[in-house]
Amino acid sequence: MPCVFVFIKTSRYSHGLFEKADGYSVCLLDKGHADLWEYFGRVSGRDEDKIGESGLTLLREDGVPYFKESKLAIVGKKLLSTALPSGDILDPAIKGKYYPDGSHHSMYVARIVKAFVE
Repeated sequence: MPCVFVFIKTSRYSHGLFEKADGYSVCLLDKGHADLWEYFGRVSGRDEDKIGESGLTLLREDGVPYFKESKLAIVGKKLLSTALPSGDILDPAIKGKYYPDGSHHSMYVARIVKAFVE
């Protein structure tokens, strides 16, 4: 079964959105949108309407949002959600740098239902 995997730290605003959603998209933007890559990583949706501020066009497929401007947009139906405890990280350098507070990531697996290619 074709699937797509996403990993989100539990402290991120988007974690709560993924927990509630039945599906999600993975959108790849071209290098012309590099400023948005930085913006999306720096600003929290908890503090600001990142989608509205981005200038991107939000579309939906089976209720799942994706960006019209994507070079590739993969739309998936969520199959699995699981916590990845930071205690399972084998490299102490990674653990110390990215998980000093003991937080962790959740892994989401979705069956790919559609893909849009520009």
